[in-house]
Amino acid sequence: METKEYKLQPCPRQVNALSEQDDLRLSIKIGDGQIGGNNVSVGDKLIAKGDLSKATSLGHAGDIKDQEIEIITNVLDANSMTNDCIVTTTFINQDNQVLFTKTDKGDAPENGIARFTGKYVIKILTIILLFFTAF
Repeated sequence: METKEYKLQPCPRQVNALSEQDDLRLSIKIGDGQIGGNNVSVGDKLIAKGDLSKATSLGHAGDIKDQEIEIITNVLDANSMTNDCIVTTTFINQDNQVLFTKTDKGDAPENGIARFTGKYVIKILTIILLFFTAF
């Protein structure tokens, strides 16, 4: 089965959490009638996998801040009408506030796989807010 690779830009993508206590959740939706799965890792540690169309907890922002999160999404060309693949990656916190969202597009080889690989870094905004409050 043929695979087409997509390296998502910018690399890394920055996700701005509001505090170290934020409970980060991730959802990845695959569109255009295609199907697929995901692997989410921090370093060598796998932290989520499979169908992440419903928000899945990644843990507290303070535990993974400044570490590179790698997300690999494999999309299988299951829709015979099109080879288009749409992947929407969204990070939210415990209050369902959207911290980051991005839609990426590509095409899969006929009856093949499109592999989207993105790297993300969690940054905490509290420090910046305290800096501006002081002045």
